[in-house]
Amino acid sequence: MIIPHTQGKGFSLRDLQWFAACCAAFVVIYLAARWQWAKCKLPKIRCWILTCVNSVVTPLLSFRSLFRIVNNKWEYEPVVGGSTSSRFCTVFFMAYLACELVVGTVDYRKQVSLVMGYVHHASYLALSLHLLHENRTNILAMTLLEELPTLILACDRLGGVEKALGFA
Repeated sequence: MIIPHTQGKGFSLRDLQWFAACCAAFVVIYLAARWQWAKCKLPKIRCWILTCVNSVVTPLLSFRSLFRIVNNKWEYEPVVGGSTSSRFCTVFFMAYLACELVVGTVDYRKQVSLVMGYVHHASYLALSLHLLHENRTNILAMTLLEELPTLILACDRLGGVEKALGFA
């Protein structure tokens, strides 16, 4: 059900507009990086472009939700719902998941495994969709700070960080 606002349950027209805009941005960034960057000629490198973009943006967007729960003395109940910023963070993450599945299937299929690609991304997409529908996006937005280690890994795979960073 699409509703005209973000209060209560359901999806808003704004959510759909954000999703379309984020998907378009992901595709444009991916194509620009693939076209401009010589290293991105290899599929095993290209598959990290969207991950890197997501891992930069989602932790930045998650800080507001994290501060909201810290300011409430780690009590989850006051922040159990959703906010405009957490809804955008969730929609951005959903756009990443959808684009990664579509672009991965089209452009670097061998790099997308069944479990760590399709099942993993589809599961997070379903969870995000449920939380968005139930207007409970603060918790997901807050936990997307955990994408920071993925940023280090993505930068390493794209050639921007030395191997001396431990897990990367």
